[in-house]
This record gives sequence, structure tokens and C-alpha cells, in this order.
Amino acid sequence: MASPGQRKVLFVGWDAADWNILHSLMDQGLLPTFSSLVSRGVMADLQSMDPMLSPMLWTSITTGHVPDRHGVFGFIEPGPEGKGVQPVGSYRRKVKAVWDILSGEGYRCHQIGFWATHPAEAINGISISNQITHPISAAGGRVHLPGTISPEQYYEDLNPLFVRKREIGAAEILAFAPKAKALGAEEDPRLPILAENIAEAATIQAAATWALEKEPWDFAAVYFESLDQFCHEFMIFHGDQRHPDLAERDHEIFSDLIHAAYRFHDLMLARLLEIAGKDTTVVLCSDHGFLNWKEMNPILDPRHAGISSWHRREGVFVMAGPGVRKDEHISPVHLLDVCPTLLHAFGLPVGQDMPGRVVPAVFETPEKETRIPSWEDRDPRRVVDESHFQTAFQSTTGAGGAGALTKHFEALGYIEASAGQAPEAIAEQAGLELIYNHARSLQATGYGPRALPLFERLVRERPYDSHFLFDWVRCLLACGYLEQARRVIETSFRDEVVFPPMAAYLAGRIHLNLGNRDQARLYFQDALEADPHNLEFHLQLGVCYTRLKDWSNAETCFDRAIEINPRFAPAHLARAHLYLKMHENAKAADSGFVAVDLKPNYGQAHYLVGIALSRMGWYERAIQAFEFAILHEPALKRAYHWLATLQRNVGNDPQKAKRYQEMWKAASAEMEVQNRLLDENWAKTTPLPEIPDSGTRRRLEQEEIAKFRRPEPGTSGKSFILVSGLPRSGTSLLMQMLEAGGLPIQTDGIRQADPNNPLGFFEWEPIKRVPQEPELLDEPGLEGKGIKIISALLPHLPPPHRYRVLFMMRPIAEVAQSQIRMLERGGESPEIEREALERQLLAHRHSCLQYIDRAPNFEVLRVPFRRLFEDAPQVVGEIEKFIGSEQLPLAERMLSVIDSRLYREKQDFE
Repeated sequence: MASPGQRKVLFVGWDAADWNILHSLMDQGLLPTFSSLVSRGVMADLQSMDPMLSPMLWTSITTGHVPDRHGVFGFIEPGPEGKGVQPVGSYRRKVKAVWDILSGEGYRCHQIGFWATHPAEAINGISISNQITHPISAAGGRVHLPGTISPEQYYEDLNPLFVRKREIGAAEILAFAPKAKALGAEEDPRLPILAENIAEAATIQAAATWALEKEPWDFAAVYFESLDQFCHEFMIFHGDQRHPDLAERDHEIFSDLIHAAYRFHDLMLARLLEIAGKDTTVVLCSDHGFLNWKEMNPILDPRHAGISSWHRREGVFVMAGPGVRKDEHISPVHLLDVCPTLLHAFGLPVGQDMPGRVVPAVFETPEKETRIPSWEDRDPRRVVDESHFQTAFQSTTGAGGAGALTKHFEALGYIEASAGQAPEAIAEQAGLELIYNHARSLQATGYGPRALPLFERLVRERPYDSHFLFDWVRCLLACGYLEQARRVIETSFRDEVVFPPMAAYLAGRIHLNLGNRDQARLYFQDALEADPHNLEFHLQLGVCYTRLKDWSNAETCFDRAIEINPRFAPAHLARAHLYLKMHENAKAADSGFVAVDLKPNYGQAHYLVGIALSRMGWYERAIQAFEFAILHEPALKRAYHWLATLQRNVGNDPQKAKRYQEMWKAASAEMEVQNRLLDENWAKTTPLPEIPDSGTRRRLEQEEIAKFRRPEPGTSGKSFILVSGLPRSGTSLLMQMLEAGGLPIQTDGIRQADPNNPLGFFEWEPIKRVPQEPELLDEPGLEGKGIKIISALLPHLPPPHRYRVLFMMRPIAEVAQSQIRMLERGGESPEIEREALERQLLAHRHSCLQYIDRAPNFEVLRVPFRRLFEDAPQVVGEIEKFIGSEQLPLAERMLSVIDSRLYREKQDFE
């Protein structure tokens, strides 16, 4: 065991870092720091876990425990008293993180930015929570949430560490996207998002360098979420090939942005390593990789895919430093192996309750791994002040995290307080998501029987939700409850002549396991007919044909899956198995090698390659393949039998043969127990929850999500002209221009002109009630008039109508300043600090524009506020063309309304 002060370890987390991009940039010499780290250390794939959600994965990485043990199951949880939501905090974590363990042993530790670390717990060093990037407003100006740092004596030091979005100017933006110079910063919502991502990464870097230089340390852990953020926003543009739905100019501007983000992180890493010093051991990893849009499932639209749909199962692991092997590519490291390996680097034992292992391949002279029962039994205990968390978030989240912004809009008088979804409903949904994530993680980590009651509870709560139902059936299948799974499927779809594709697929798997191969084939064919691009459907139909000895159709199924996605390793594995059945050993070896190349830790693929090579007489290579198979999947009992036979007959190593024979017997005995349990389970059934038939489920689902599902758009025949934008973005000026141009205006004059809008607000008060009273737009005489509506109400407009929207685009900094001035004139103080207000306004505007861009019943023209004063004739011409000259017979008079004195709060371009 190394004494405090004798050894230093720096642990860096790059969320979503992907080897494909890293290798490409290293080959070009564009990641000098990362390349140097790899060349003087070891590199490996890091195997991730399901579900691939960052708070769960990073908590597993830093604790060495599965989610069921550490207690973190997602991003958010129900808020106080079951209303609204709030981020999952550190008090949810039930076990010690590596910095807690090391602190208890006397080591000085710093932790910066990891998930679920707020409020910051007391450690022997500095702990900065993940709320460092989200300051709030309070008396006296911008501050961070209570509990953002421990010890609290450094609380005032946090403010200067926060990098404001407004500090990210044109030069920084152009460093990431040089061709963006042609875009207006406020006309393209992606540029402010890019600035926000840069600022958050820079904030973590500033906090990390401050902590590393402020106090001495033995262990430091720094987490950057920013690569994942960059990828989710901009991966759709990445690469030489343009996505068919993207504009050519957009692809040209942003195609190299992901590479720029990686180079930015390489620069930040260089500074961290400079502070750490050359004798520091460095571990860098990612929790998962990130797919290019071309690699995604073809049935998914990558622009709208769920957050985890983009995640590659293989992440990154790199380790370098004293005693670490040099320039080595080692076998994959499991996510749960990281914490044991970090402990081992300090000469500390691993908890017996940690399922991971020390990775011996990283060390030049590996020392034997030692174990203790658990680190949880050792003092000191974790110290977390839960009151910090509860009081801090009650005032800042509200419904879906937007409560403060909603209150801000209400204070300005733009929306009614009753608008929006009930906070109880939001809290209920968040609670169900936590249960769902918990159940999925249990199933993924081999605790399927414990997941079953959770899935069943979800089905009871939401019997209409097919995702819950299908995952329950999958879990029943994995646990061997075949009859129960069959009953669930048949009961759930008893009124269906033809099952929905996923139900048919699961029914096929059930019957295949029951030995009803012809029945299984029919179900798989039904599933594929409905969903011909589903890789898993092709795979399972091919497996069914293989068991039916219909080699030709089986090969066609596997080939089709590979044609859809050449990187789908299970299809290559299944094809290798098919060729072995056909005694085409060379083809089997080739397919197995492809599967291994795609997934190096694929034990089954190594095993099939070993069989093929043995049959071909390549015994030495076969032995290597079987050894790789048991390294990655120790439960492959037949691999031990092959190794024992080969070592006895051709390897001339009777000692190894004897050892493998004993391992085969032990593995066989264990598998017999597992198979006996599965055999006992297959016929077991328990009372089912009340599962409505398909028709009833569809009706319940429609009733539940009516507020999210909108009627067929644009079917009423009515069309409305709307002026919208953020409050204080120039909508009143535009309304005055339209009136001067001859367009009738719908206004009631209730809100009189005042110093904020000296020429009037041009509002129609009833429009604020449109979420509760969509029939308002059925009033006669509204069509053909200009109606002003705040951006927050656009998604609540009745879908049957069509809308032409003039959306004002004013620089966010000016909008925020104007809103603050308006409140101050009214004797009120803003509830949101300036920086946070700008961030939320930007996100809100981006969300609204995304909605109306995608909605088929909306047409939108972005009207740049600044250009009204700089190039008015051009902008007026665009407005006239958009609305129609017949609606604006006096369009030339619109220019007379534009008065530069109305342009207050003007700021320089950022």
C-alpha cells in the first residue's frame, strides 16, 4: 500500500468518447496529448452496461457497483411532495465512491463535476458537484447552489470559475466551425448552443485546474460531459457524407465540428497533465462510445432518436504512468473494472462485493489482487447534507426544470399561471422512469428474477404502455418462464388477428424455445413483413431456419441483416454457426473473425472460430481462440472441453489438459444447475395483472397522452397570421409595421402603451388562454388578421388550423437585458440570474423553433431584429413575400414605422 504523498493518480472522464473518432484524429496527428498518453500506456475498449444512461454508468465506474447496489437510476426524480422533478443527487448514492474510499485511508482527493454529486460530500480534499455549470440567482448577484462545493470555505471562489456563454465570442465559435462566419449568430440557433457547450466544458476545466493547483492531492477525478453534448447536437452533420435530409450548406459548415470538439478536449487534457506532473498515473475513460448517423438502426430517424440510441456499447479506456505497460492494446475492460483498478494502483484491496476485477494486463509487474469483504463497513461514513439539496432545488426546478423561467414570463405578464402540465403528473412519470431503469439494469447485470416484479409493477401502472409489456416478456424469457411469457403475449393481444411486429417477434422466440419451430417461423415472418428493416427479426428468423435445417433461407436472413447493417456482429456470429452446421469451416472462420473484429470481447465468436480452426487443422490458433473465448465468457463450458482435448492430443501439455478438464467439469456442473432451474421455470405461471385487450389499451393510451398527441394538422381549412418570439424581442414593433402595411390587427388595447413599449403592445388578451380554450380561434373574423402570441404558447395552438408565423430573432443578450429593465421599471427584481436567464431563454427559443419547424401545419419566417434597422427594405420585402402582397397592400409604409430610437439595449455582436 502506497502511503499518502507517495503516488498520484489523475482520473479523467470524457463522456461518449469514441475510438473510431479518436483513431481517425490520432492518425492525422491532431490529438498530440491523447496520442502521447496512448503511446506511453495501455488502451482498450471499455464495455458498457444497459441502460446506457450517464448518471447510472458513471456512478458504476466511480463506485465499482451495479446500479441496484449504488442506487442511482437516472437523471431526475420526483420533486418534494411529489410535485415536479429535480436532478438525482448524491444522497441517492448508497455506497462509497473511489474518492470516499481513498479519503478514508488518508489520501488527499479532489472530485470535480461527476454525475449525482450534488450536494458535494465532505472528503479529504475538494469536492465540486455537477451543479458547477448551473449557477442560480440570489440576493447579491449570481451564486451557485448551496452545497456545490465542499469545504464551504471555498464557496466564494466558485463564481470566477464559471465561464459565461457571452464570453464565448465570434473567435471561439469560428475556431470550432470556421465556415460559420456566413451565419448570423442570432439567426441560427445552433451557434448559441455551440457557445453553451464550449462554456460548460471551459467551466469544468477552470474548476479542475483551480482545485489541482489550490490544494495538494493524491487522487483527482475530473468529469467532462461536454463531448456527449457536442455529439448529440452535431453528430448528424459529421463526416464527408451528408445526411440526405440536411441542407448542403449546413453540412459544409458543421461537418468538422465533432473533430474540433475532440481537439478542444485534447488541449484541456494537456493542461491537466502539465499540472499533474510526469510521475502521475493517468486513467482516462468514457462510459460508452457514440455512433455516427450512418451506423444507426435504419428504422430510426437520427435527428429525433432517443438519447441512448446514439450510444455505442464500447467506450474508451486508457491508462499510463509509472509501472504501467507501454504502447499496449489489451483486451476489453469492463466498466466495473475501473474502480478496482484505481484502488489497486494505490495498493488497496478490492471490495468482495464489487463485481469487477483489477485489470492485471495494465501493469508491468502485476501484483496479486487482494479482497476485503466490503469498503462500506469501514469508517469514516459518507457525509452528505441532504438539506442543501432539497432547499436548493425547490425554487429552481418546478415543472420539468422550467419553473423559474415560467415564473419569469408570468411576471412580465405574457402567460397565464395555469398553463402547462400538472407537476404531479411530471413527478409520477419521473418515478416510473426510475423503476424502469432499475429493472433494465437488473436484467442486464444478471438479476433478471429481481427485475420481474418491477416490470410487472410497471405493467400494472401503465397497462397500455407496450415498452413496459414487451420488456416484461423479454425478462420472463431470459429467466426461463416460457409458459408465463406465452400467456402474457396471448392475453395482451387476444383480440388481434395478426400480432403487432414486436409481439409477433416475442411470440416467435417463445415458441422457438418451446420447440415449436414451424410456429416460431410463422411469427417471425409476420414480424418481418410488418418491419422489414429490423435486424433482430432477420436474425431470429435465420436462427429458426437453422434449427429447421433450412440452410438456404437461414443464410438469406443473415445476409439480409448484414446488408442492412454490416457492423451487426450477432448476424456474423449466427452465420458462422450456420456454416459450421453446413461443415463449411473456412466460411465459418471468416464470419467468426468478422464478428471478433467488430466486437473483440465476443466470447461466442472466439469459440466458433476455435471450432472452425480445429476442424481445419490449425490447432495452435484454435487453442488461442478458445483461450480468448473463456477469457471473455468464462461460462463457455464447451471451450474448456476443446482446450483439454487439444492440449492432450496436439499441445503436448498434460498439465494444462488436466486443468482444463477440471474446469470443464466444474463449469458443466454449474451449467447443469442453471439449466435445471430453467427447466423448472418454463412451465411455471403466476396470476397475471389485469391486462386489457389491445383495443382497450389503445383507448387508455389515447386518453392518457391526449395532451401530447395532436389531431391531424391543418385539416380545418382555417389559416392564421401570427407574430411571435421571446418577450421583448421586437414583436410589438413588427405588429405596428404590419398594421402600417395594411394588415388588420387583432388587439383589444387592454395593455396600454408605457415606457416599456411607448407605441403600444398590440396584444389580444384572450390568446393567453389558448392552452385551456383552444376554441378561441373559432371566433369569427380572426382569419386574415395579425395576432401577437408569445413563443411559449405556440405548441399549444389547436393543430387542425394552419399558421404562418413571423418569428422575431433578437440577440439573446439584448432580450434578457430588456426583460430585466422592464421588471425593474415595474419595481420588481428578476427571479433568475442574468446568465441563467440567457441560457434558459436560448433553450426555450430553440425548442419552440424546433417544434414549429417540424409541425406540418406551420410555416415560419425568421425576422432578424437587427436587420430591421440595418437593411429594412430587404427584410420588408421578405415579409411581404411570406405573407402575400394582397395581405399587405401598403407594404412600402412599413418602413416609416422603423425608428432607431426604439432599438434600446443594443449590444455588440458576441
